[in-house]
Amino acid sequence: MRPSSFFFACIPLLATAAAAQDSLNDILDETSPSVVSVRAYNPNGNVVGQGSGFIVSKDGLIVTTLHVVEPGAVIELKTADGRIIHASHLVARDEEWDLALLRADGFEADPLRLAGEGAAEAGTAVFAIESPFGFNNVASEGEIIALHPHAGRKDLLQISNRITPGSSGGPVLNARGEVLGVAQSVPNAGQAVTYAIPSAVVAGLRDSTPRGASVRELGEFTAEARRVRDALANVRPEIERQCGSQAVGLIDSVITDAISSGVDIYNTGNHLGCYRIYEGAGYKLLFLLDDRCEAASSLLGKAIREASATVMPGNYDSVPAAQAWIMRIAFDSLLGDRGPPSALGRSDDTPPGTEDSL
Repeated sequence: MRPSSFFFACIPLLATAAAAQDSLNDILDETSPSVVSVRAYNPNGNVVGQGSGFIVSKDGLIVTTLHVVEPGAVIELKTADGRIIHASHLVARDEEWDLALLRADGFEADPLRLAGEGAAEAGTAVFAIESPFGFNNVASEGEIIALHPHAGRKDLLQISNRITPGSSGGPVLNARGEVLGVAQSVPNAGQAVTYAIPSAVVAGLRDSTPRGASVRELGEFTAEARRVRDALANVRPEIERQCGSQAVGLIDSVITDAISSGVDIYNTGNHLGCYRIYEGAGYKLLFLLDDRCEAASSLLGKAIREASATVMPGNYDSVPAAQAWIMRIAFDSLLGDRGPPSALGRSDDTPPGTEDSL
C-alpha cells in the first residue's frame, strides 16, 4: 500500500477515536457537578474509608458504597468545584449490595438519571466516573463484559473499566448519561475486577427512604422501647424523694452534658463513640453518687450491664446503636420532665436524642 493510501485509510479510525473522546468529555462535563469524593475519618482523625459518590434525588441524597463510610466517625465530601462539606446523616444502607445513602445539607446539584431495568446488556458501552480525593473527576470508557446474578435479585454488572483504588462508589453510565450502576472494585486473584451494582437496586433503596428522615438505621421508635420508657417513667419522682438536691443536680448536669456530646457523635454515624460517651457518663455517676442515691445507681448499673451484654442489634442496624439506645432510655428516665433541653428534641415518639437521632 502506498503511503498516501495508508494515510487516508487511517482517517476513519482517527475520526472514530476523536468522536469517542468527545463523548467521554461530554459525559464527564455533564455529570461532574453531581459526583463527589467521599472520605471517612475515625474519631482520631485518621482516614478509614475513601471513595466516590453521586446525587440520586432532588432532595440531595448521595449514593456511595457502604464499605467506604461504614467505619467512619465523620464523612467528608469534596465537590467538583473544590468545596468541602460534611455528610450530616447516613440515611440508609443495603449490606447485601454494599450501598449507602448519605445526606449532605447545603449541597445542591442535579440528580443523575437512573436507567430503567433491562438497559444493561453484555457489550453495552459504559463510562465510569470516579472522583479521587484531591484530584479532578476522571472518566474511563469500557463495556459490560457479563451480568452475574447476585443476592437472588438483580444482575451484578462486570465491566472492563479499571477504576483507581479507593474510588468505588462512582456512577457507571451509558452513552445517554443514564446511570447503569455504582462502580465497585473487587480484588480477585491479585487483580482488581470492576463491577457495577445495578441502578434498579439504587432506585429501590432511594425510593424506600422516608423523605425528611435523618438517620435511617435508627428506625422508628419501637414498641419495645416505648414499653421500657413507660416502665421507667416514675423513676424521677422517686429520685427526688430519695436523693438530696446535690445528687439530683449532679445527675442532671452529667447526663445533659453526655447527651449534648453524644448527639453530635451519633449523627456522624459513629454509634460506638456515642455509646462510649453514655457509658462513661454512667460510670462517672455511679462513682460520684456512691451510696447517696440508690434508685439512680440501681437503674444506671442495670443499664450499663444490659448495654455491655448486648450482642445482637435487634431493631437497630448495629450493636453500638442498640447499646446507645439502652443508655439513653435510662438517661431520659433519670431526667424525667427536666430535660434534656428542647433543642435536643426529646419526644416520646422519636428516637431519644435529637429529633431523628440519639
